[in-house]
Amino acid sequence: MKHRYFRNPVLPVAILTFVVLIGNALGAGPAQKTGLDSFQKDGTTYFAIKVQPDAADLKPAQSRDVVVLFDTSASQVGDFRSDALEVLDTLLASLQPTDRVKLVAVDIGAVSLNDGFVKADSAAMAEAVAELKLRAPLGATDMSVALTEAAKAFEAG
Repeated sequence: MKHRYFRNPVLPVAILTFVVLIGNALGAGPAQKTGLDSFQKDGTTYFAIKVQPDAADLKPAQSRDVVVLFDTSASQVGDFRSDALEVLDTLLASLQPTDRVKLVAVDIGAVSLNDGFVKADSAAMAEAVAELKLRAPLGATDMSVALTEAAKAFEAG
């Protein structure tokens, strides 16, 4: 049985494209301007298309707004949860002082854990992370809701 959010062929592409772009941004492979990755699972082919602008054409960002979608579904227990929280801590520590973050817990719904965007090292973000750690992992992840919530976060600004 396929998950309902994979019935839309655009979502796996968007998710995989995001992973490919983040991987290259973190130095996970040789920087390429374009690329295509694909894999098969259970008879379904998934793919990601990467298009990257020439860095010389880009002006450095003065600040960035980052939405973190943190999976709090029932599958995220034990080592999965510990590792995810460690990645979140590392991400927050790696951001520039001018960057702002919105933390969203995602399972069957999307729940913002802080109001708007806040600095990564602020008391508001520390409270949001503490609230996240207390959140019980339940339900399933609805990626459609998660991505819609992320998009809405940028609409207001």
